[in-house]
Parts: sequence; C-alpha cells; structure tokens
Amino acid sequence: MVLLGKEEKNGWMTVGYQSTWPLSYEVMLCAAQEIIDKDFKERLDRVAVGFANDCTECIDEVRKHNRILTDCPTVSKENGFLIVSGYSEIMESNLQIKFYNQTMSVILQTTNIKVFSESGDNAFSNYMNSIEINTYIKLANENGHIEIPIIKKPKSIWKKLFSWS
Repeated sequence: MVLLGKEEKNGWMTVGYQSTWPLSYEVMLCAAQEIIDKDFKERLDRVAVGFANDCTECIDEVRKHNRILTDCPTVSKENGFLIVSGYSEIMESNLQIKFYNQTMSVILQTTNIKVFSESGDNAFSNYMNSIEINTYIKLANENGHIEIPIIKKPKSIWKKLFSWS
C-alpha cells in the first residue's frame, strides 16, 4: 500500500492509503478477517458496513458468529465499505481501518499520534503492507490460485475525500 497522507483531528490520526490492487468485497472481507485473527483477536471492538452515509453496526452479530465475518449475514452481503476497530496488539494502540469497495482506498485511524513523530509518516506502512500481502496469500491458498493483475497508475478518489490529495 502507498501512503497518501495523514491528518490529525480530535485526538485521532487519520492516514490514507492506496492499495496495490482494487479492492473487491471478497478481498475486503479477507483483509478484515486477517486483522481480526492476527491482531485484534478478543480485542475487536467494532465492525460496521454500509453505503455512503448509511452505516450498520454489526459487532453483536460478529461476536455471535465467533468473529468469522463470512458467517455473518449482514457483513458477508456486499457493501460499499467495511470498518473494523479494536486494540492492535502489534501496533500497541487503538485502530480503526475502513476499506472502500471497488476502489483502492483504505483509511487507518489511530490514537497513537506519538508514533508518527518517533517513526515518521510511514509508521504504519509495514503493518498495512503486511495486511495486504497476507490477504492475497490467504485468498490464493483458499482458492488454489489468485489472479493479480499488473497495473499502471490507477485513478484515485482521494481528491474527493481529503484535502491532502
């Protein structure tokens, strides 16, 4: 993933990333599941889905289905965005990650603002890249293969979303 910019507001740092490939809903679900399984685990606090400004909170349904997103009817149905939030054991901070369907846009929000002054703007880039790589490895293992296109420069929607683009 490529870091596009960051912005601090109300005690949260919002960081914009562009994924290497466009995100299908299947990829978003897999990426969110990787975050839950390998990082948040029992400290998952929020799962939400929706379109535009319509957001449905799903944490009770996700807990009922043992944190398996594909087992949750509301979450597994294709949506415009998918949000997962919790405490990151890896990054040692509260995180919220929002994936946008059929785009290359991913937003990370964290309360760990100090890490950016200590480690620089790319403080979360290895974390985000690891999620993307693990997602495609998992999908390839589950499907027996995966087609990953070679792309040129993709069109970005960031100018519509943020002032730093």
